[in-house]
Amino acid sequence: MFAGAAVGVVLSSARMSRHRVHAAFGAAGLMLVWIGFYTASLPAIYRESSFWTSSPTYFSIRLGVILAAFGALYAIEQVANRYAVAFPGLELFGRRSLFVYWIHVEMVYGLVSLPLHQAFSLIGAWISLGIFSVFILACVIAKNRLVNRWKGNPLTRERAFAYVGSSAGGVKP
Repeated sequence: MFAGAAVGVVLSSARMSRHRVHAAFGAAGLMLVWIGFYTASLPAIYRESSFWTSSPTYFSIRLGVILAAFGALYAIEQVANRYAVAFPGLELFGRRSLFVYWIHVEMVYGLVSLPLHQAFSLIGAWISLGIFSVFILACVIAKNRLVNRWKGNPLTRERAFAYVGSSAGGVKP
């Protein structure tokens, strides 16, 4: 959580271009992954440490993967915008992240999915992830429609991805 807050502070207060900041995040992420794997191959510096739960190297790898993915997603968005291919779902997920998190926790860890825990193969899990992502996107769109109707501003079919910034070609609030 603190790493994410730090990234947000750096991103909002950076004096260089966003392209360079995201490139720096991506490079830092790859470096953290490399450092994490390298230090994991060395003898442990703690008397009792488990790689998967309490290891600083595992934290480094996880943080590095997230930072590298953050930089890569920004690059994908820039390339997509250059070729007029909009991915409004990514920005919509970001702008509604608390709602997405709340539904995700209830659906993945709640009683609804209890019979499905450890029931899928690896391929089945990837397919389920795709289906679940589309389901979450549909929930966010439905929530936006409901809120806009409640406010007296019903969404049309063309404005299904409300609140998506102009970078994705959508509608701003």
